[in-house]
Amino acid sequence: MDISIGDTGRTLHLPDSWELLQTLPEDAPGTVAVGYQLAGSTGMVTIAPLDSQMMPVDADAVITGIRPSLQEFHAGLVEADAGETPAGDLLVYTIVKTLPPEEGEGAGEHGMQYNLTLHIAVENGEYLEPWQIQGFFTEIGVTGLRDAAVMDLKRRAEEIRIGEDGLEGWFVDPYDPSLTPADGFLLANLSEGREYDARFPEHPLSCARVFLDTVIAID
Repeated sequence: MDISIGDTGRTLHLPDSWELLQTLPEDAPGTVAVGYQLAGSTGMVTIAPLDSQMMPVDADAVITGIRPSLQEFHAGLVEADAGETPAGDLLVYTIVKTLPPEEGEGAGEHGMQYNLTLHIAVENGEYLEPWQIQGFFTEIGVTGLRDAAVMDLKRRAEEIRIGEDGLEGWFVDPYDPSLTPADGFLLANLSEGREYDARFPEHPLSCARVFLDTVIAID
């Protein structure tokens, strides 16, 4: 599935599992909505012209800036980066995870949700045109399989253990190892490393990263 990025002449090449969705009346003109559903996850992404200031193209600044809101909403930072793509576009993004709902719609049916927020300034031949991509990737079906499988591997390798304060070595912030769950953060865990994406291709985090890598490779 190919998505044109406005009038930039650039095209986003998505896997065949993706399809166009209806945009909402409040979406900005030029917004495109796409989504997919697999046995293990579902996703919805909007691609829209950026009508606000772009996040700083500085990974450290983005990570520092997002910390207070993560603590406030008990969300976890899984990945963040910024820089220039091979095509010369400027790109900055975060992947943040949130807990499944305990009540209301989706309670008991969904697992972890991974939110991709990405700003990209696309070279259109005259100037860098800013766009925002907002994606929501949610675990469905039998949840927790990735966590359980990797946790078993790590326990067998004695990389994690049960200590006086519970499971030790499993929850690790990728940019500040000194943080602990006691600090009020929902932390990333070892199963969320990129090295496990290929083993769990339908996991929402794997799908979020495939989408991210597709944007980085935009032509």
